[in-house]
Amino acid sequence: MRGSLWQLGQSITRRLSQADKKAVARRYFASEADLKKTVLFDFHVAHGGKMVPFAGWSMPIQYKDSIMDSTVNCRENGGLFDVSHMCGLSLKGKDSVSFLEKLVIADVAGLAPGTGTLTVFTNEKGGAIDDSVITKVKDDHIYLVVNAGCRDKDLAHIEEHMKAFKAKGGDVSWHIHDERSLLALQGPLAAPVLQHLTKDDLSKIYFGEFRILDINGATCFLTRTGYTGEDGFEISVPSENALDLAKAILEKSEGKVRLTGLGARDSLRLEAGLCLYGNDMEQHISPVEAGLTWAIGKRRRAEGGFLGAEVILKQLAEGPSIRRVGFTSTGPPPRSHSEIQDEKGNNIGEITSGGFSPCLKKNIAMGYVKSGLHKAGTKAKILDGSMMLVVNPPGTINQIQTFLGNTLLHSKLPCVSKPAIHHSLPEIHSNNVVHIHSSLPSWKDSSKLTTYLVSHRVAPKRWLCQSRGSASSDDEYRSSRNIAISLFRRYRNVIDRGGGDNLKEFISAGVNAYALGCTDEGLRKELIAMKESGIEINVMHSYGGSTSVKSKICAEEVNECILWLSIIFITILCTPQPTIVRWSSTPPVSDDVLHQWKGFCALIANAYFIRGMAWLPVKTLQLEQMAVVGCAEEPSVVASRMRLVFSTLEVVSPQWPRV
Repeated sequence: MRGSLWQLGQSITRRLSQADKKAVARRYFASEADLKKTVLFDFHVAHGGKMVPFAGWSMPIQYKDSIMDSTVNCRENGGLFDVSHMCGLSLKGKDSVSFLEKLVIADVAGLAPGTGTLTVFTNEKGGAIDDSVITKVKDDHIYLVVNAGCRDKDLAHIEEHMKAFKAKGGDVSWHIHDERSLLALQGPLAAPVLQHLTKDDLSKIYFGEFRILDINGATCFLTRTGYTGEDGFEISVPSENALDLAKAILEKSEGKVRLTGLGARDSLRLEAGLCLYGNDMEQHISPVEAGLTWAIGKRRRAEGGFLGAEVILKQLAEGPSIRRVGFTSTGPPPRSHSEIQDEKGNNIGEITSGGFSPCLKKNIAMGYVKSGLHKAGTKAKILDGSMMLVVNPPGTINQIQTFLGNTLLHSKLPCVSKPAIHHSLPEIHSNNVVHIHSSLPSWKDSSKLTTYLVSHRVAPKRWLCQSRGSASSDDEYRSSRNIAISLFRRYRNVIDRGGGDNLKEFISAGVNAYALGCTDEGLRKELIAMKESGIEINVMHSYGGSTSVKSKICAEEVNECILWLSIIFITILCTPQPTIVRWSSTPPVSDDVLHQWKGFCALIANAYFIRGMAWLPVKTLQLEQMAVVGCAEEPSVVASRMRLVFSTLEVVSPQWPRV
């Protein structure tokens, strides 16, 4: 264990030291007096914080407990991070949205007030200047947070373009929130603990949403987001109230939420597959190469209009030359800038981040490889100093929770379950020493996970057809009764034969029903009428079509089938840029059903669109159910609901192109 901790500390120190190469001299060679201090500096020291230089600030890398323990506690209970070194700012004015869209890849105009997204500031060559979480507070007010190490560069970039924009008559101004501090409360206890300090109902704030509200007597900017892969919040609080808020959070948690430093934050983000700017993203890396294609809004892909759009849109059309991938390995953790080679010894890429995972108990890393060499089954090796690690061909993966190239959703969690934040990454596998993964998994010890492979096939754009060429005719969609029969047969097929393609068949039929203007209650009435009249329904072949075997309809089946359909309808409603045209103004679900399931589906949809997640913890979704209806379903049932939502999102709005 000592060796593992030493490896973890060394790898984190290396990554932190490389995160902002332009600030190295300021960070490591300036005297302690030159370093900025947050308002919680003395609080950190009093609690055993080990202070280190980072981006010109004196920040805690860890406290009295180890980085390993802090990481695990954040996943099991919660962590409180002082991230006041990061730069929050507001853009205001009637043209603030159109101004920002010239600089970032997000569809800012398409955001509803009070919602946000991850985005990337790009340069003229399509490279990443910085990544940022932006929020549309109102149509004329944007709030965003940029990285501490990129503050000077980002502010200069924004100011330069703002001057030119205003010179042409644009109405936009900005305010840098140096009067505020920023705390990140992360982990499964984040919401329950914070709820003690505010009268606002936090269960109504979904992932990626923003509110201005009173917390512990102070007016705070609250965003449900984070950099750990956990559910949680980032809280912008007036600096004079930051200390009291930090104390109150720790007190209300009864010791379960702990102060957590940069060391654990780095291991948490690496476990979650999140980029560290300066390591995994730089000015010569495009969002497409970095696996952030999902962050480019659909309208922006069509219209462009941001810096470097020509380069980025070309990469979207033709594919990038390199792709970010994830790794696991044995031996010493892969180091940044370690060379990745193919079997013949040719250089195919480079490691950008690596370290020991406290949750998975093995080495993890991410890096870039040449396109075409990122696919499942590609053999490679990592040259790490004098050590050569060999990547094996694909085998049974039983210790990785989530892949995004092919999405794995799970029905069981080994301990306390958490949301995993991911980016789309290509895949190379191994059996022995190193695994190169299609996307960065949620790095937890999940050897007992039951996983389900969800194919990444994109359903037809013409929705009134069946996926995978199943034997069905347009007659299935010529009446509400036929639609109800089609859905029910496919529901039974999933129950009898399992998910995968059968589930995709059901979802496609549900999407068709939505597009044709059906409602869940209307289809329920059709099925109940058939049940009461004793009508029997043919059983489907596994490849589509019908058999001569018939069976009667039972009420329990109708209720569950329609619930599945309602979840599909609500999931479609939760997509930020609807891809399905509904030929009816009638709401697809009742208000009661919408109230019961909107939060559940929105949690998953926001995670999918904003952070590229392919998995959420069952416990988080159970808490959502408890908050809405006062009880929660069994974990296996919640997992199946989650799987249905993610699979629906993959059908109606695929975020990752097939390779």
